[in-house]
Amino acid sequence: MRLSCYYRKELGVKAFKETCFVIGFLFLLGCTSNDNGDLVRSFSDLNETTPGCAVGIIKNNRFLYEGYFGQSNLKYNIPIDKKTVFNIGSNSKHITASLVLLLESEGKLSRSDSLEKYYQDGPDWFKDITLYHLLHHQSGLPDYINDIETRNGVIRQLVNESELASGLTIGQPIPKDTVTTAVVNWMKGLDSPIFKSGSLAIYSNTGYLLLADIVEKASGVEFNKLAEDRLFKPLGMESTTIHGKLNGEIKWSATGYIDFGDGVYRPTENNIVTQGTSGVKTTLSDYAKWISHLMTPKTDKELWVSFLNPDDPVYGKAPTWKSGLQHYSNGLVIFRTNKGSSYTHGGLSIDGMASDFWFSPKLKLGYIQLCNFNTTRRVDILALAEQYGG
Repeated sequence: MRLSCYYRKELGVKAFKETCFVIGFLFLLGCTSNDNGDLVRSFSDLNETTPGCAVGIIKNNRFLYEGYFGQSNLKYNIPIDKKTVFNIGSNSKHITASLVLLLESEGKLSRSDSLEKYYQDGPDWFKDITLYHLLHHQSGLPDYINDIETRNGVIRQLVNESELASGLTIGQPIPKDTVTTAVVNWMKGLDSPIFKSGSLAIYSNTGYLLLADIVEKASGVEFNKLAEDRLFKPLGMESTTIHGKLNGEIKWSATGYIDFGDGVYRPTENNIVTQGTSGVKTTLSDYAKWISHLMTPKTDKELWVSFLNPDDPVYGKAPTWKSGLQHYSNGLVIFRTNKGSSYTHGGLSIDGMASDFWFSPKLKLGYIQLCNFNTTRRVDILALAEQYGG
């Protein structure tokens, strides 16, 4: 069966990919799957000569299936296994959003706060952009990663920092505070946003980078430490962290690889440290704990139910982008079907890793895919939902 997906400019490439990801599942909803053989075959080409993936199906807070394919490091012949740590890239965003809502519940910030409150020396139009706009990609701030002019401007600022010039040359990590300052300064220098805040939704990493900085300002705690203390440790996610140190080595961390279409896997390096928009590093088992928590909250149930259900009266109806059945809120793509709401997102990291997840609180069923190369492969999740959702 040939499956066609559609692209809408105002959504951007990421939304397009995630639409294809879940629409593919919806088309396969009526299909059947006999066992885990189909899932295994989807990754059977990953072996001792390739990077790979860790994949899992979770149901009622436990694994129905977990599989490990390919190599964590090709040079040293280290296989991917339970200990392997992956960079989940943009799948970090909903974790950032959860910290924003957590601090709001404690009265330390509000999603109606404007940028002006936290960057008082910014331009006058900062007062029109709220944290809510940042959360939902409605700020009008250009993307410091994907917008070429903005990216080049930020890089020029970093290169002009004399103490960083040699670091950029030899590949030493650039501190996340320095990166954030360069991005903020570039935004301050703009005459206006690229569109009026709240009028459109265009995917922008800039908003979530600023949210991480604002979370630090509002809480008085470093972003990575706040996430570890308030989110990861209470759930027993002992192998999960947010990269925040200049030369911090993360034990069992996978090497990222990129294939430019010629079948050659090239190791990648990333010397720019960022938080909020990406930076969470985790294992399959730890991420399963997180997804299980979202489906069946272990703490602060009311907060987490509101996090997944932005249309409730407490938080009001979210004006998010819409694409068919698709909505976006709090770092998650939401699909509403006759089987209830399901949630998904895709993550690509600068160091070449790709991740995807999908979960249905109603079915108490989830799927996780963590890979250390730039793969676009997908599995038939809703076909599995038909089998395991009962």
